[in-house]
Amino acid sequence: MLWLLWEAKQWKEAVKSEMDSIVSNGTWVLVDLPPGCTTIGCKWIFKKKLKPDGSIDKFKARLVAKGFKQKEGIDYFDTYSPVARLTTIRVLIALASVYNLSIHQMDVKTAFLYGELEEEIYMDQPEGFVAHGNERKVCKLVKSLYGLKQAPKQWHEKFDQTILAFGFTVNENDKCIYCKVKGDRIIILCLRIAKTPYDSSVALFKNESGVSVAQLRVLRYLKGTVSLAIHYGRFPAVLEGYSDASWIAKNSGVMGVQAELCALDTTGTEAEWLFGLLSQLPIVSQPLPPIAVHCDSQTTIAKVRSRKYNQKTKRHIQVRLKSIRALVSDRVIGIDFVEQRTM
Repeated sequence: MLWLLWEAKQWKEAVKSEMDSIVSNGTWVLVDLPPGCTTIGCKWIFKKKLKPDGSIDKFKARLVAKGFKQKEGIDYFDTYSPVARLTTIRVLIALASVYNLSIHQMDVKTAFLYGELEEEIYMDQPEGFVAHGNERKVCKLVKSLYGLKQAPKQWHEKFDQTILAFGFTVNENDKCIYCKVKGDRIIILCLRIAKTPYDSSVALFKNESGVSVAQLRVLRYLKGTVSLAIHYGRFPAVLEGYSDASWIAKNSGVMGVQAELCALDTTGTEAEWLFGLLSQLPIVSQPLPPIAVHCDSQTTIAKVRSRKYNQKTKRHIQVRLKSIRALVSDRVIGIDFVEQRTM
């Protein structure tokens, strides 16, 4: 009984904290519902956040709008919001290790509440907080709220405007990376919305069995890798890549040199993106040397280095070959041979 009373008190405090954030941020104003307009509902989401040992860290209450009731073209238009690539985060951690930088992780409390809305959205007053004497009024949302379709987009736009006003510049190869140089101090900021691990092949399964299979795969992966980690050392600080055709051949049915060229083109595309990302990071010495790409096919390397045109080569392979040669010519990548057993 005492435990239940203690829990009830924690939930009340969590709800109060959420409402305090919403009110202080000016998320909505109470108005009469205009004729012809409809409201979307809202609901409370309660969750216990746990520590790594399984004990309770804190009680979290979140007020979310029922965004599934929004109508496209009326309540929202664009919902796109950039997300930092996992590769980008790994690159930044690796650079921090090489240059002995300090890494700070920060969390923006109720981040989505800061986004400013462009559309007119009306919402029912939240349960338990209906204004006395104004029971018939509705909430006209001035700022974004969790659950809205456009919430991530509006939050990113607000963050982008604010951080650029402080003198940061955005990395054109990853719109979630911001840099600022002041004297001998360099700040690199990476913005990423927290996400839950998922199986990228869920869409390939039928509804009746896909979700359970995907969930088991994620759980199996998490259990099997709980004691594993990536170790970043300071030296050698070399960026290199490997082109392996085995997975290309297996998944697409392409064999031989064609498979090697497809794999090399895929590797080259990733290397080109990394080259551009690093070129705009002030901490990295410029100009960048070509990224070493190792290939286990001497025939493929010879074909890339040759300038001869073969009419028998299929058009889509010619396109890939031209792309690889351009990357080598522009000194974005350098290709060398490596034995397959060493890959």
